[in-house]
Amino acid sequence: MSQSATLGDLPQRLRSLPFFASLADGELAALAELTTRRRAAAGETLVTEGESGDEMLVLLQGQVRVSRHTLDDEQYTVAVHDDDSTPCFGEQALLDTARRSEE
Repeated sequence: MSQSATLGDLPQRLRSLPFFASLADGELAALAELTTRRRAAAGETLVTEGESGDEMLVLLQGQVRVSRHTLDDEQYTVAVHDDDSTPCFGEQALLDTARRSEE
């Protein structure tokens, strides 16, 4: 998916998320205007379990890997999401002040 196509259809991509599905077109457009867009390098950590957060991230382009660490500090992959499903993560940080979830 091209960068311009991704950003141009941001309101519709947001509508696909249950969080925002009931918003009117104008509300989605206003929300899209409030977003901060950023690029992440391959392998860059976006959120870390246990840290505090105040943002929700929505994957618009590329792929994201969700990983955890065992008690022996070995990393393993829990899931891999790509932009076809417009996954979001970190949404609980918008609802409460607890640290990033362990799920």
